[in-house]
Amino acid sequence: MITTRLSARAALLALAALAPLSVRAQGPVPITKLAPDVYLLVAPSGNMVAQVGPTGVVLAGAQSMASTAGVVAALRTVSGAPIRYVLFAPGDSMGDEQDAGWSERNATIVAHERMKMTAPHVISAIGFSEVLQIYLDGQSVHAVHQPPGHTRADIIVHFESRHVLYLGNAFVAKGYPRIDVRGGASIDSLIEEISPFAKFERVQIVPGRGPPKIRSRR
Repeated sequence: MITTRLSARAALLALAALAPLSVRAQGPVPITKLAPDVYLLVAPSGNMVAQVGPTGVVLAGAQSMASTAGVVAALRTVSGAPIRYVLFAPGDSMGDEQDAGWSERNATIVAHERMKMTAPHVISAIGFSEVLQIYLDGQSVHAVHQPPGHTRADIIVHFESRHVLYLGNAFVAKGYPRIDVRGGASIDSLIEEISPFAKFERVQIVPGRGPPKIRSRR
């Protein structure tokens, strides 16, 4: 058991040690291209990842009302396509269940069912239990619920064909993660949640905060 725990901690540290990508500002919110049609946005609420296609945009990340206008303006510098789906990842507020203004912009909100999108102005939302796939413009995006780590509603978002993996606040490369202990999460469960991704190869890992990491074959 001790050996397993040490291995898990070593895996978590291995993720943090990976070489960061540079991020440069490009518009109202810093935006940079990670892969063909996939962009990183560094908003006040945290990192977001957008997959841009001819007929629509899929956006993933921790959302806040204060960030939405700047995110839209940044995306407009690379695409005029409508923002079709917004995948909500738990933010540091851990309990902020507003729709961040996306309903008013005709986007469909997607979140784990534990986030309970209860705001009265939410027009269109999809809740899922374990795995959800969005297929848009020939590209597949998977949202996968994780065991309690940062919160009980943690999800990772895999932009499969572009080899980009969004871990959100379950893994941060700047500062320390907040853990929803009252919600059943713990440092051990956070390590358990993140450890499998240390084995991924040839993938860009996007944390909730801090620079992305390149995981490549050594």
